[in-house]
Amino acid sequence: MKTLTVLLAISFVAAGLARADDDNDVDSVALARTNVEPAAQNNMSKSKTRYGPMDTELRLSDGSILRGELKHCDSVRLKTAYGLLTIPSAHLLSLSRGQRLTTEEIKAVDAILKQLDADGFSQRGVAQQKLEEMGPPIVSALKTARGTASLEARNRIDTVLKKIEAKGLPPVQMDDIVRADDLVAPGRVDMESVVLKTKFGEITVKFEDIQSLRWLNRGSCNTLDLECADGLEDWRDTGIEGVPGAPLAVQCSGHVNISGTPCDPPGNPNWGNGHPFMTGSVVGRIGTGGQPFLIGNGKRLTMDSSEHLYVKIFWPQRNFQRQDNQYTGHYTIKIGTGSWADEFQSSNN
Repeated sequence: MKTLTVLLAISFVAAGLARADDDNDVDSVALARTNVEPAAQNNMSKSKTRYGPMDTELRLSDGSILRGELKHCDSVRLKTAYGLLTIPSAHLLSLSRGQRLTTEEIKAVDAILKQLDADGFSQRGVAQQKLEEMGPPIVSALKTARGTASLEARNRIDTVLKKIEAKGLPPVQMDDIVRADDLVAPGRVDMESVVLKTKFGEITVKFEDIQSLRWLNRGSCNTLDLECADGLEDWRDTGIEGVPGAPLAVQCSGHVNISGTPCDPPGNPNWGNGHPFMTGSVVGRIGTGGQPFLIGNGKRLTMDSSEHLYVKIFWPQRNFQRQDNQYTGHYTIKIGTGSWADEFQSSNN
C-alpha cells in the first residue's frame, strides 16, 4: 500500500485535567510563594474549533495516516475473556489493533514453513533463517505449525523459537486494546473493515491493516513554550480545564540556562540536593493549591479534578530576583488530553 496521508483541518479542543499519579513532598515556601499568571496566549498553540463526533484518525500498519468522518459505526463489539462488550462510539476514545499477522503475512509464513520440507538442504536452511528474522510476531503461528510438522521441520521450528526467545525481545501484544470514557479493555475487536469519509471521497480500510484509531474530538493537544525567567518566577496556567476520569499526558523538551548552569526538563542532577526536585526541573500541580509533582521529560496523569494544570520551573530559593540575561532558553511543553494522550510517550517520572 502506498503511503497516504489525508489531513483534514486540524483543531484542538480544550478538555481534561488531572492530578499526578504520585504525590511528592515539596518545599512549600519556594513553590507556593508566587502569584499565578493567566495562560500565556502568545506562547500557547491552541484552537477552539470542534471536530465532529465521528471525526477520527486512522494510523495504518504501513505508516499511513487517514483522517475523516467514520461512517456506519455506531458501536464497537469487543470479544473479551469475560464475554462480549458492545461499546457505543460516543464513549470511545481510541482503539489499537494487536500485533497479529495479517492475511497476507499468514500466507507468507505458511509458504516459508513449507520450505522447511524442501528437497534441497540449502532451501531448508534459507527458510529457517527467514523465520528467525521475522521474530516475535510469528511465534504463535510457529507453535501452531509445529503440531503437524515433519520431524525435521519440527526440529527447525524449535530452533527458531529458541533463537527468538534468546534475543530477549518483549512479547507481542496480540490483543486489541479499546479505551473508552471509563474503560480500558483487551480483547478482539469484531470488525472486518471501516469506512472513512474524507474530502476526497469514502475510503474502505480493512481492520487488519489498521494500527490504531482515535476519535479526534475527545480531548485536546496543546503546546506551551515556557521561557526560563517566566517559569522560574511564576506558575503558568496551561488553560486546560479538567474532566475527571480522563487521561492526560505531558511531554517536555528543550534546555534552559540558569546563571550559567545548563538544565534539562528533569533538572540539573548536581543542583538541588536536599530539595524535593532538582533545580531547573519542570514541575506541575493541579489547581492553584494542588500538591506539586515532577513532570520532568514527561508524565501521564489520570484526571480527578475540573481544575487547571499549572507548570513551573523549580527554583529552591525563597526569593527569585529576575535578571533576564542570567536566565535563558525555554522548555517546550506538549499536553495531550483524552484520546490525544495515547499519542504521547510519557516517561512518567
